[in-house]
Formats: sequence, structure tokens, C-alpha cells
Amino acid sequence: MDKTYVEALEQESRAFFFLCGDEDKTYILSRRKKRSVEDNVRLMCVMLFFGFRKVFLRFSAMIEPVLEETLQRYAAVRNDYRCIRGWLEQFAERVPDGKARRLAREFVEEKFRNAAEDAFDFNNVLSEP
Repeated sequence: MDKTYVEALEQESRAFFFLCGDEDKTYILSRRKKRSVEDNVRLMCVMLFFGFRKVFLRFSAMIEPVLEETLQRYAAVRNDYRCIRGWLEQFAERVPDGKARRLAREFVEEKFRNAAEDAFDFNNVLSEP
């Protein structure tokens, strides 16, 4: 693996884990804890929403044995405005650092401000500026 990529992944991982609450950190880092498909989808949505693409790819590799099932579940919920927004708001509320928590809440609110609940597609929220 390219040294520059590895360094960028490490830096991105530190930034992501800075935002993670203890429960999500434990879930991601524990090799013993049974991972649920629902939590995999939730965390993948969080990673993509907040721009942690390299962490997303690394996590996808970690869950490779259930990746297909996870992606099928994502396809089933990607248009569920309430589910996805709830996951993102929940994540933002659990950010340990107060200032970062406020910024995460504001980011979620800003990105969803113009999202139509009845015509929602998570991919559109990702592509909006």
C-alpha cells in the first residue's frame, strides 16, 4: 500500500475516531463483538456523510464477510429520510467534544435543510454542497 495513502488513512481515522462516541469506537475496533448488519449500514452512512471515504473503504474491507448483506440493507434504507437522519443526528449527539458536537449537529441540519422527505435519496444529500 502506498505510504502516502496509509498516512492519509491514519490521519482520517484519527479524525473520525475523535468524533465517535465510545460505543461506536468499541463496535468498530472490537474483533470479538458481533457486528449487526444494521449497525454496519448506520456507520457506513455516517462515514460517507461526514466525508470519511478512506475509513469507509477500510471498514468495508473489515466487514467483507457480510458486505453483500450490508449493501442490500443499505439499498433498502437509502430512501428512508427518518431512518438516515435519525442515525446522523444520533451520531452527532454522541460526539464527545462539545464544540465538535455542535458543528456536527449544524452540519446535519444544513445538509438536510433542503432534503425533501417524500423524495429522499441519501446519495443526493452526499452530493449537495
